[in-house]
Amino acid sequence: MAAPLVQVSPSFAQSAQSAPVLSLKANPRSDTSQITFGDVFNNAGAFANQPIARSPGPGQMVVFGAGPLQARARAAGLNWPNREGVRQVVVNGPGRSDPLVPILPTAATPSVPEIRQRAGAAAAPARPEALAVLGRTIQRGETIQAEDVVWIDTPSNAPRDALADPEALIGKTAKRVLLANAPLRAMDVMDTPSVRRNEPVTLIYEAEGLKLSVRGKALGDAAIGANVKVLNPQSNKVLEAIVDGPGTARVMLSQLSARVPNQNGVN
Repeated sequence: MAAPLVQVSPSFAQSAQSAPVLSLKANPRSDTSQITFGDVFNNAGAFANQPIARSPGPGQMVVFGAGPLQARARAAGLNWPNREGVRQVVVNGPGRSDPLVPILPTAATPSVPEIRQRAGAAAAPARPEALAVLGRTIQRGETIQAEDVVWIDTPSNAPRDALADPEALIGKTAKRVLLANAPLRAMDVMDTPSVRRNEPVTLIYEAEGLKLSVRGKALGDAAIGANVKVLNPQSNKVLEAIVDGPGTARVMLSQLSARVPNQNGVN
């Protein structure tokens, strides 16, 4: 599990500014159960053994976003200005000898097959050589973080549409329980919901120049632009609505032709 962030006091932040400047190692890797600052950075000093996140399994990788990694460094009172200009950092697990470049540049980030080809390997076949999977089991409804994603060599029985790009997972929400180290497909995840089941929703009614809103309860999870059923507790009616923002949904016009608003809300 990733090390929790801590509050940084002003005096602590000032000391961080005078701390040695960190730089990324050429090939970050971890051979223990925890990834530490010393595994990833040069010049970590007394913080070299402080854990950052759980280590990947044998033969796997962990992908860190540069922003979250900088936040962890700042929380520890360290200074990583990311002079390397990277968007992602890959940390190899025990026994990983793959020639993948561990630092992915911001501009035109190469795909896994492209990195392998640049490293001198043979051109990638139609099936991806490596897949983005999860380093731990993710529960239904849980949002996938950058530190949850690892890469594995593609199993022979992996589906053709298995995900190879970590960006297809990071920030998404699991539609079901997703097991660690199992190939995943786009249907396994969804955009993170802006409306969640059993939570309050502002239900917006707008027609013929009239606009009103009432409080309802979502009967399912839905992202922006998706349909969701909402219970209007004032009328005890269930309406189909379209999510248009965090905690808000608009009643579909097709349902309004036979309905008129009253002073208590939508009938």
